[in-house]
Amino acid sequence: MNMPLNNREGYEEFNIRPEWYEKRNLGISAMIRCANEEKWIVDCLDSITPFFDEIVVTVGPSKDKTLDVLKRYQEERCAMLEVYEYPFSITKPDAEPDSVHDKSYYYNWTLSKTTRQIVAKWDADMIMFDNLGKLARLHKAVFKANVVRLKGYNVVETKPYYLSKLNPIEHYEPRFFRINKYMHYVQAPSFMPKPVHGRELFTYDAAGLIPHVKEWRAIDMPTWLYLYRVYNAATRKDVYWKEPAFIHTKYLKLKENPSASWAPEWEKEIQRGEKLELEQ
Repeated sequence: MNMPLNNREGYEEFNIRPEWYEKRNLGISAMIRCANEEKWIVDCLDSITPFFDEIVVTVGPSKDKTLDVLKRYQEERCAMLEVYEYPFSITKPDAEPDSVHDKSYYYNWTLSKTTRQIVAKWDADMIMFDNLGKLARLHKAVFKANVVRLKGYNVVETKPYYLSKLNPIEHYEPRFFRINKYMHYVQAPSFMPKPVHGRELFTYDAAGLIPHVKEWRAIDMPTWLYLYRVYNAATRKDVYWKEPAFIHTKYLKLKENPSASWAPEWEKEIQRGEKLELEQ
C-alpha cells in the first residue's frame, strides 16, 4: 500500500505531488498539524526555531486566531516558517485513506510540504528544552539513525513545572525519521487495540526503511514489524533518546477544556506529581 496522492473529493490543490520525496535538501524539517492552538503555538515555535532548518505548519479548521498568530509570527520573527491552511474536518468516521477527511491523508499532505532529508513530527503543545546542553548531541544523532524515538515530560502546572502524577513521562515516539519513497502515515488497522479517542496513527517505518519493500499489509505488523524494531534498536539504526527533550502541555489544555479529554483517568493524571527541576 503506497501513499494516496490524489484525494477522492477532487480538490487538486490538496493533491500530493508524486515527487514529494525527491531532491530534498540537507537538514531537518519540523512538521506540525494544529488547530485551536492560539495560546500555545508561539511558545512551541520559540523553542524549536533554533533546532530546525525548516518548520512547516498546517492549520485545520479553528475557532480561534491560530492562523493569524502563525502568519504574524512568520512575517515578524521566522522566515523559515511555512504556513498552510487545511480547511477540511478530519472527524468523519471511517474516512477512506485517500479522502481529505482522513487523518492520515492530512498527515501525509503536511509531510509532503517539507523539503529536508530528515523530518520530525512535532506537536503545537510541545516545548523543546535543552537539558544540560544535550540537544547538540541529539541534532547529530538524527543524521546517523533511521529513526529517533523521543520522549518528554507531561506537566500539569507551570512556574515551576510539576509533572503529571500518573503519567509523568511522554512515551517514546518516532519523532525524527529519514525520508524515502515509502515513508508515510497510515491509520492503525481496525483490529488493533483502540485508545479512548479513536484509532492511532503510526508510520510505515518498516516499509519505509527497508528499500525493497514496496507494499506492506497491516495484518503482518504485529510479528515482523515488532521484530524489525527490536533489530533496529539493537543495531542502533533506531535510537531511543533517553533524556526527555520536551515539555508536553496537553494536560494544561485538558484542565482548561475537560470535554476534550481522551484519557479514561484524566482527573487522576492531572493531579500534581513531583516538581520538575530543569537544568539549563
